[in-house]
Amino acid sequence: MSKLKEVGIWGIPLFALIVGLVTAQCGLPSEAAITLAITLVTAGWWMTEALPIPAASLVPIALLPLLGILPAKTAVAQSYGHPLILGGFLLSKAMEKSGVHRRLALSMVRVCGSGGGKSLILGFKASGATSGIGDATCCAA
Repeated sequence: MSKLKEVGIWGIPLFALIVGLVTAQCGLPSEAAITLAITLVTAGWWMTEALPIPAASLVPIALLPLLGILPAKTAVAQSYGHPLILGGFLLSKAMEKSGVHRRLALSMVRVCGSGGGKSLILGFKASGATSGIGDATCCAA
């Protein structure tokens, strides 16, 4: 395990706890401060990959009902209740497994990059947008 992941597992929740306590003392309602802390933990674990991203994405579903912010049924329904979310997950996983995401990205760079300069940057942005479908779906959840 890398040092960043090791520090992230313990350091991020500690940082989130401190931020939550400080914001609650500054007048933020306790439910909002708890939600902020949960968001910081989840985002921190996503960015450092201290936990696998699928495991980190379950943190709000577990902690929001546990800490009394949302009922369990509401937390799950808001996160994964819409069929487009599941469809996005399945589509992105299928694209990744078959290699279509790589072929699509390389095709976009090849088509847009023939002019050089700004069109090449457009190709990289377009390929990043299509290969980030799974990430966008995960963040939308």
